[in-house]
Amino acid sequence: MSSEADASFETDLAGLLDLAGLLEERIADFLREVPKAMEGDEEAVHDMRVAARRLRVALRVLPEKRRRRSVHKADRLVGRAARTGGQSRDLDVSVRLLETRLRELLRPSPEALLLARRLRAARASAHVRTAKKLAQLDPERLERKLQRVVLKGVATPEVAEGRCHRRRAAEVESLQTGFSDLAGRFDDAALHELRAHVRKLRYLSELAAALLGGKADTHVERSLQDSLGNIHDLGVLADWLRRQAREAREDMVPRLAVEARALEAAFREKARALHRELLDGDRIGRLSVPTSPAPPRQARAGESTTGIRIRLP
Repeated sequence: MSSEADASFETDLAGLLDLAGLLEERIADFLREVPKAMEGDEEAVHDMRVAARRLRVALRVLPEKRRRRSVHKADRLVGRAARTGGQSRDLDVSVRLLETRLRELLRPSPEALLLARRLRAARASAHVRTAKKLAQLDPERLERKLQRVVLKGVATPEVAEGRCHRRRAAEVESLQTGFSDLAGRFDDAALHELRAHVRKLRYLSELAAALLGGKADTHVERSLQDSLGNIHDLGVLADWLRRQAREAREDMVPRLAVEARALEAAFREKARALHRELLDGDRIGRLSVPTSPAPPRQARAGESTTGIRIRLP
């Protein structure tokens, strides 16, 4: 083998090992949070869900063959972990929002205090359900399935960068179309769907930067994600209060129904105010992706652009 071919092989090998290391890093970040989440710690559950989402993005970009059964099986298990505790997390936030509102009222009515007790009880029940689901997680099985993906091989850096670029472009297009379709209309469900796209775009941007050895500037994505998340949190609480009002009317408890409706209206208005603030800014228009898959690589002399696929030991 010539010295030029040797150099090409070495740089290709280095690129593949870098991608394998990046995938293993995402796997390790996720697996590290699973045991802590299984202990029931609220923040650990949140951290596990975030790590699971980041890993799912990597599983769609980094494996050599994304349609392998091993990738699908691993992705399905990680997705199940990502969904665990969603309702529990929503109710944790709802309790904080309602308690803050009651402190602002200084002298909350007995009906408002009753609603707060009911909400705390609903949160406690959700925690029990989450604990049962977490107990079903099998960290050893998760690790086996994910390591099998790594052992099957990773894509070349050029292929991974191309996949990342296309996915980022698709997410930006979905966001621009989604916000355009809403045309300023307030729609809880549609806004929550857009938040999922923002989150994917953020994690794809982080991954794209990591592929190039840099760090992503995701300020716009994080800002949008936070704003949409706050709108969603207020909507979740408002929906819960609406159900309480309906049940109170059915049970012939008018004062409780009136209080629940009044609180619902207050939280709906807060959500709408955040929505107006979101539309008044320029963050949506600042979402973009590079016009090419990636900036020129800082290649060493003799680096090949064809890539060599290997199986990791």
